[in-house]
Amino acid sequence: MRAHLLTAALLAVALCLALVAPERDADRELAQELLGTAYVEAIDMPGPPAFRAGGGTVLFFEHTGVQGPVRGAILVEGDRITDMVLLESREGLDHTTLDREWFQAPYRGHVAKPPIVVDEVSGATISSQALAKAVSERLKQWQTLAP
Repeated sequence: MRAHLLTAALLAVALCLALVAPERDADRELAQELLGTAYVEAIDMPGPPAFRAGGGTVLFFEHTGVQGPVRGAILVEGDRITDMVLLESREGLDHTTLDREWFQAPYRGHVAKPPIVVDEVSGATISSQALAKAVSERLKQWQTLAP
């Protein structure tokens, strides 16, 4: 009986801590890192999160690839995509096709206006298209918010 009371008390304490402890927001933290500032403003738009600070915007994207979800973020400064971070992907035979720097490099410096067209990688055509479509869709959503 005593062990059950102790277990119940520990569960109650854990529940209280979970309710009052701030939840870690990994997307916000990544946006802060990419934008180089501790303060970022959330952008109210449908879909994955988006943040801005100064002249930069971080747009998170999600899309269904051939082998599962493709999730990532692009940094837009001015009218250009200046960085891309892939957060989740299982594309390719070894499940790391989209993780490679040379696969993401064509997006950096690309005009931040859909549709995004990049050279498809031989043997990874569908994965290439999935990533380009994910980025294009997110940019399109973002641009509809602009005045």
